[in-house]
Amino acid sequence: MTFMILNHLWQSTLCLGIAAALTLLLRPNGAAVRYRIWLAASVKFLVPFAAIVWLGHALAPVRVTTIRSAAMPPAAFAAQWVAAPFTAGAQPLQATTAPWPTAARIALSAGQAAAVVWALGVLLLAGHWWLRWRRLRRLVDEARPLPFDAAVPIRMTATSLEPGLMGILRPVLLVPAQLVERLSRRELDSIIAHELAHLRRRDNLTFAVHMLIEALFWFYPPIWWLGRRLLLERERACDEAVLSAGHDAQMYGESILKVCRFHLPASHGWVAGAAGSDLKTRIAAILSGAPVTRVTAAKRALLVMTLAAVAIVPLLFGMLSAPAAAAQAASSTSTVTPQEILQRRYEQARPRTAIPFKPSDFDKFAGYYLVPDMDQVLHVYRQGDDFVMQGSLSVAPVEIYPDSPTEFFVKVAPLQISFNVGQGGQATSLVVHNGGLLQTLERISADKARQVQAALQERIKQDKPSPGTEAAARRIIDTQEAGHADSSLMTPNLAAMAQLQNSIMQRMYQSLGPLQSLKFDKVAPTGLDIYDATFAHGNMQVVVGPLTSDGKVSAFAVTRQLF
Repeated sequence: MTFMILNHLWQSTLCLGIAAALTLLLRPNGAAVRYRIWLAASVKFLVPFAAIVWLGHALAPVRVTTIRSAAMPPAAFAAQWVAAPFTAGAQPLQATTAPWPTAARIALSAGQAAAVVWALGVLLLAGHWWLRWRRLRRLVDEARPLPFDAAVPIRMTATSLEPGLMGILRPVLLVPAQLVERLSRRELDSIIAHELAHLRRRDNLTFAVHMLIEALFWFYPPIWWLGRRLLLERERACDEAVLSAGHDAQMYGESILKVCRFHLPASHGWVAGAAGSDLKTRIAAILSGAPVTRVTAAKRALLVMTLAAVAIVPLLFGMLSAPAAAAQAASSTSTVTPQEILQRRYEQARPRTAIPFKPSDFDKFAGYYLVPDMDQVLHVYRQGDDFVMQGSLSVAPVEIYPDSPTEFFVKVAPLQISFNVGQGGQATSLVVHNGGLLQTLERISADKARQVQAALQERIKQDKPSPGTEAAARRIIDTQEAGHADSSLMTPNLAAMAQLQNSIMQRMYQSLGPLQSLKFDKVAPTGLDIYDATFAHGNMQVVVGPLTSDGKVSAFAVTRQLF
């Protein structure tokens, strides 16, 4: 989650930098244009690029494709969620994540603490704004109407608050009674014209959106800097509207100075006032008499291209990459890198929402899928209008939810499955997405599924290790004790996982001391071989998957038990 937030922040900050460059280019043009650019940069903080890409993915047409794969990620991850969650007594399979317990608890505690601090910040800021809103609401209730022909009700208040437009659905213009006495009718007309410009521009609504963003990202200083830019440009945009309506610049500038001399600024987003935000810059702009130039065709083209780069390009990327996503997941034969694993973990951990899905459309996915080198079968089928999957020797099925026409997710873990569909319209294989890894399961017949499950039950009954797993476990332990993991012993994806966890494994082996013995314990209900390893300073349970056809270890995990 932290990685997702940081990723979103730097992307939004990049867009903020682009907005800043555009406003500098548009300095001779109207403030209203610059305000819209700053507002777009603000709204970007509410819309991650990942959401735009996902939308493009959801809108992409489904393409029929048949894909085969020769590569396989660590079977321990597949076994953990394909079979272990459904199998009673499969506690040893917790070893797939056991090397991380202390770090995971620390990370979880830090994440929980950060979430609490963030929530407190949001509540404090929202509470502060709510109290201000309540005070202003009372002022409106106590104010008396001012007979003035305008598009919004005008009320006089006995306070010294500057004139300001309050409210979004039923806006009201508050004017101090003393100000009515101090300003001439022309001066008062110009101030009210400024407030009516806020009304036409819907500034209270747009700035309320930014206040929401400030509440959500209160910890991020650029958000507050962006708020000040929005305030400045919205006031300058209203100044330009007043002058373009024919009001005298000298008289209007003096009116604003009188407001500042005798009344307090609103100082927050609930009220769109006439005197706030960088008064010196505004007065200089008002009195300069510099005309507001129209945006040229070249600048308009630049704005359109920038919008396309920020919004349309990610959307198109999602649409174009959606059909290829399953192909990449299933057909990758190259070694996955630790960086790719982390990127996939980020994608697999993002929040997902189920989409409407016609139950009968699921029938083309229903069937049996073989977990390579594991003697495991994943059964995918429909129960009425619900979609479920169930592993070999399972106690209960697990419900899956549609994320797209060919992709589904579970709610109990950051795990998804996607289906590859052949020319006949039926699924030919599925891909398990879990732990930053991808594993392709080929579809098999019901007879083949029964044979595989019978073979697994027989191996569990005999309780004998798979050939070569003990020697492979010893070799992996020896190389990890030496400070590195020998990638030639493992499948490419397992080697990448070992590299990612190398520093953790080194610290563990240093505290355990030399290996003294390795003894077979049993075959787990998922088909993995479990060994008890004795070290000089502790015990460790080693879980090894059956070797692949070329003698590689496809699954290796440990749990530690100190004396």
